[in-house]
Amino acid sequence: MNQPNVDIIIVAKDQLTYTRQCVESILAGTKLPFRILFVDNASAADTSTYLREAATRCPSASSIEILRNDENVGWTKGVNQGIRRSAAPYVIIANNDIEVFPGAIEEMIAIAESDTAIGAVNPNSNEFDVPRSGYKNTETLKGKKTEMIHLAGFFMLIKRSVIERAGEFDEVYSPGYFEEMDYSERIRKAGLQCVIARGAYVFHHGSKSFRPEEKQRLWERNEKVFYSRWGADTRFAFVGGRAILRDEKLRASLTAAFLFLIRSKKAYAYLFLPRGCKQHFEPLHLYFRVIETPPGLRWLNLIFKMLRVPERKKIDTVVFVSQRQMSFWKSTGLFRNIRLELLPECGIGGVSSC
Repeated sequence: MNQPNVDIIIVAKDQLTYTRQCVESILAGTKLPFRILFVDNASAADTSTYLREAATRCPSASSIEILRNDENVGWTKGVNQGIRRSAAPYVIIANNDIEVFPGAIEEMIAIAESDTAIGAVNPNSNEFDVPRSGYKNTETLKGKKTEMIHLAGFFMLIKRSVIERAGEFDEVYSPGYFEEMDYSERIRKAGLQCVIARGAYVFHHGSKSFRPEEKQRLWERNEKVFYSRWGADTRFAFVGGRAILRDEKLRASLTAAFLFLIRSKKAYAYLFLPRGCKQHFEPLHLYFRVIETPPGLRWLNLIFKMLRVPERKKIDTVVFVSQRQMSFWKSTGLFRNIRLELLPECGIGGVSSC
């Protein structure tokens, strides 16, 4: 058999209904050569029976290989088992409770190949607030991408070159949760980007691997490990006027400054801007939050947001384009518990006009 373009690692125990739906969607919607590496965590015999039958229906140059475990080793260790077996130039880590829509894998690979700075790719999904009914809209987004900080582990494509540098998933998170976020940080530390292929779509049923009480316990334990290692996300706010819409050069300079803060500080960017600005920022990065607000209400909206959100999601920094503007708001005393900073230069000139 020819070398497949992509190895698809699926880890599961039982849940044959979801596994069948997942595998059949890959068989029906993927044209390039692939190999499914199915890590079977001691499922009942009907899973192996189905997979052997499905293998007979694989397209030419594609295959299904079963890696059978005598006990349930968990998701993280199962993924590593698949990574060690993989050899293709691209590796997809997949949950079994997903449906891959036609052309999704091809589009994800196309996005990965479009830029050497890209290390890993997620598809568009209900995980990112695009419902199943929105699939048709994603077909108009071929070739477009949105940068992100942390990959979602339900269906993530990783370049072989990245795996060779970053290695396997950290089993300190076993049996699951936060391992894909940890891996994302290692990708970013290597100077590479994680992105969403906006023209690919995968539906995720979600939360099928652990009972609610077990999920809560694992989440809380692994959350502490992750944030002690990588630090928490931050949040900054910016208030701007109509000059951002009128002046393309100004908008480009501000965008560069915002992206620098997002990438360097893992910062959500809350931008209080005029109507029409959302389209210029939100498609670029998942951490952009544009609140389109009438002129007289932008600062009031910011103050209201700072008062009403939970402590762990509070805005911790307000950024300004000029010392004069920052000094004025500092003198009001409204931001006593918030850091006030000037935007990094990033080629910005004359931004006080915004």
